[in-house]
Amino acid sequence: MTNKQHLLEHLESLSNDELPDRFYSCSEKELQDLVRYANEVVAYQNAGLDKLFESVQLTLKYIPNFVIVSMCKRFLEPPLGARITQKLEMKQVVSIGNQLPATYLAEVSAYQEPRLSADILANLKQQHANRIIRLMCERYPYKVLEVFEYLTDQHQDLVVETINLLLLSTEHLHSANRKAAFKQIQRVQNQ
Repeated sequence: MTNKQHLLEHLESLSNDELPDRFYSCSEKELQDLVRYANEVVAYQNAGLDKLFESVQLTLKYIPNFVIVSMCKRFLEPPLGARITQKLEMKQVVSIGNQLPATYLAEVSAYQEPRLSADILANLKQQHANRIIRLMCERYPYKVLEVFEYLTDQHQDLVVETINLLLLSTEHLHSANRKAAFKQIQRVQNQ
């Protein structure tokens, strides 16, 4: 993989969507500047948030789950929900997740690390996890490609049945994970 591809892959990992076409015509130096700037923006926006999320995690241990569920639905935006989820124990995440709407959890998954999303889906009630995966295939197909390798076999089969690869631009699949998942799904769908 060239350095330019690596830079494009890094930028792609910062979003749940494809990169603007203009990025692909940038020189390597321009991409390095763009990556440096994007990393600085992310670091600036996240400054101090890790400590806050650790504090929230400690506080949530003492609040009943039904109260947390109510708060999540009304006050907690999905990107923040994803960050807080990283700090909670899986048992609590699953207990709360099984009570939250699939639409909310699909959006939360779009902001989580792929392996964490797959682990949570594997532990949720099966029907609920299936609804979330279907929604993710519809609304966040690029994220599904990132999560695909970590999903259980049953969930991978559901993705293969559900995702419409024709809606995705193969020109923008620079991530090795996205490419591999795309090819694997395409191969099974074409059988």
